[in-house]
Amino acid sequence: MRVQDRSREQADDSELADEALTEERVMLTNDTDFLRIAAQHAGKQERFATVFFGPQQQRSIGALVGSIIREVSRLRYPEACSQVFFL
Repeated sequence: MRVQDRSREQADDSELADEALTEERVMLTNDTDFLRIAAQHAGKQERFATVFFGPQQQRSIGALVGSIIREVSRLRYPEACSQVFFL
């Protein structure tokens, strides 16, 4: 579900990341702020929602989704937490 679908376009990125962890969702983004947030949590040895980072317009949506499905199908959510996957 997109941030826009949740009417959370104006939400702070840290709030979105915290919500994703609480709801056991992953973040698919091209926003480098989420890389910074992940690094901050990792530096404090805190859990954070799984981040899938892919630069915009370099791959089709289908290719991105295929990459995500491959990764998440081999891991349960707790195992995928606190990781950043570069697509």
